[in-house]
Amino acid sequence: MDDNESLFDRKASSWDENYNNIFYRDRNALLKEWLGGPLKGVQGSALDIGCGTAQASQVYRDFGLEYIGVDRSRNMVAEAKQKRGVSAFVVERARLPFESGSMAVANMFNVIEFVDDPGELLREIRRVLRPGGRFLLTITNHNSLLALGSRVKRGLWGMPYDLAEAKSRYDFKKIRALLSANGFRGAHVFRHGIPAWISSNEFRWYHEAARNVLLSSSIYVDAQAS
Repeated sequence: MDDNESLFDRKASSWDENYNNIFYRDRNALLKEWLGGPLKGVQGSALDIGCGTAQASQVYRDFGLEYIGVDRSRNMVAEAKQKRGVSAFVVERARLPFESGSMAVANMFNVIEFVDDPGELLREIRRVLRPGGRFLLTITNHNSLLALGSRVKRGLWGMPYDLAEAKSRYDFKKIRALLSANGFRGAHVFRHGIPAWISSNEFRWYHEAARNVLLSSSIYVDAQAS
């Protein structure tokens, strides 16, 4: 077990509390926007990589998709099964226990920064996606003012871990090249993540402003399996 794995095992029982903070609260809203927009009408199985406690499961179910979660943390998977009754599996390294082409869509939120071999993982995700299947991943926007501030004061934007714990850092150009080299095409920025404390109706004006790289918390990238 590596340090990151043990970190998430320790935090599993309280992980749902993260969805009250500014880094996580808009995540399911953006997932709904993705499924109800460019993916409207898609059917089949949805794979949540780094599923945690399966907070995204109800969103997928609402759109008629079969939810399947995977995580390296045994405690996270146990919490997901107990709290939400989902199909969830513990995975080792980049080996996904599913048949090739069996998934219609997949998502991976703020996981790739903590992976030793991101190319290997992306190739495995591509394998289990059906041709043309869609993949939504997020990367932390390390160039934002929030990220810069969190280096001075840990937890400033509500992240439950230190940015220094990330093994790699990505911007859109770098992640697009990585996706292209590992079986994906058409990668584009779907949205910039908007901190929850400015996503209420009275701050809707900020949604456009948050497209600025200095103001968004994370970058949501949409890509298609080649």
